[in-house]
Amino acid sequence: MTGDPDPSRSGPLPKVTPFLLRRADDLCARRLDHEFRGEPGNADPVHRGRLRDAFLAAALDAHERDAVLGPWRVAGRRTPEENAALEQAIHWYRHLFGDRSVRVVELGLDRPTEAAGFTARLGGWVDLVVVGDDGVHELRQFDLWAGDAPDDVLTHPAVRSALVRIAARLGDPATESMLVSWTDLLRGVRREARCGAAGLAAARAAVHAGVDLVVARTAHPGAEPGADCATCRFRKGCPEFPGAKTVRAGRRDPLPGVLTVTPTALESWTR
Repeated sequence: MTGDPDPSRSGPLPKVTPFLLRRADDLCARRLDHEFRGEPGNADPVHRGRLRDAFLAAALDAHERDAVLGPWRVAGRRTPEENAALEQAIHWYRHLFGDRSVRVVELGLDRPTEAAGFTARLGGWVDLVVVGDDGVHELRQFDLWAGDAPDDVLTHPAVRSALVRIAARLGDPATESMLVSWTDLLRGVRREARCGAAGLAAARAAVHAGVDLVVARTAHPGAEPGADCATCRFRKGCPEFPGAKTVRAGRRDPLPGVLTVTPTALESWTR
């Protein structure tokens, strides 16, 4: 299933994200299918997107002004918790990357990528691609919610997907020579490695395998109840949620369209 995209196909190809590639083997097949095909569901606010978008916009502005070590300008309104996280992220970015002379490279990766050899578009965040004075490119991938640091940055699902997408724009030689970093900007943890030919080949193989698994599991997309039901956006029509409706909420809304209430959640809400 991983041949070149069919030029006769009408409409966009289905889309995979690093999340789907990471959960391809155990996510509910019905949810996996709906996510893969881009079916409409509950449009919950993307809190991670709000924080990441604000940080990346401020980082791009700082680089354009050549002021990474100077005051940053962060536009928009946020909650106090988001502002605290942004301050921490800016602090660690300046500390970890402020001594490197680079310029940002715009590759148009804010939209899903159709890469040769794949029957799905590759989505997800590709955070910052920069190039140094020596002409070597660098991928800077960020974590803004204290995730587990990978032992090998080149095996991280988001990094692998990003490398495949970057190679579709820059070509293999420039991608293979890249310095790749994954950085937890809340705790100041950075992992770095050179991509290399083997790293890019391994990334392509892993993404291919993930896409194949998604395609195989969505061939029979039956509902599989479990812990992921609490965060599923596709309850309407699901046998586990008879009578459920699709509820819309904007990307910047502070609350989701559907609240999942448990005794622990209620205790935390009123604490």
